[in-house]
Amino acid sequence: MTSAFDRLRAAQRASGSLVSVGLEPAAKYMPPCFEATIAGYRAFLESIVEAAEGSCAAFKLNVAFFESLGTEGFELMHEVREMVPPTTLLIADAKRGDILTTAEHYARAIYEELGADSTTVNPLMGHDAVEPFLAYRDSLTFVLALTSNPSAKDFLLEHDLYLRIAEQVAAWNGRDAVHSGLVVGATRPE
Repeated sequence: MTSAFDRLRAAQRASGSLVSVGLEPAAKYMPPCFEATIAGYRAFLESIVEAAEGSCAAFKLNVAFFESLGTEGFELMHEVREMVPPTTLLIADAKRGDILTTAEHYARAIYEELGADSTTVNPLMGHDAVEPFLAYRDSLTFVLALTSNPSAKDFLLEHDLYLRIAEQVAAWNGRDAVHSGLVVGATRPE
């Protein structure tokens, strides 16, 4: 099986783009011609996928937006997952990070049940919070290193924690394959 890293590189080459298009069912993001209902969100998200297909390397589902819609939101998330072309990487932006047994269930939900190629993970509870995601060797796990929110300074910038996270993620990747990457907010180019 081709790894998610290889699929991402192929999608970047095919689209000529490094762009990831966010998919978030939220009334404040929709034009007035779409209703803030499950059907309206479905139509809106489908129009985004159709418009961006072939022009982006990945689509990113913001899982919280779907989860907040309850059962219908979970169903919608799976429907939108099916809309994403198999040649484009699907990132489940979930920012999970919990103790080992819980992380195992989060990883299974993201990679097996949703069928995402990739996800985002919070490493602040240590290796056992990330390892269940890395165990999916054909997937690509993006680990939060330096986020774009103003409060990142509270912990991530303090004592250069973001650099220590980046070094640790590089060590987890090993020499033979890339199974993880970093989330670094575009608001902090330095």
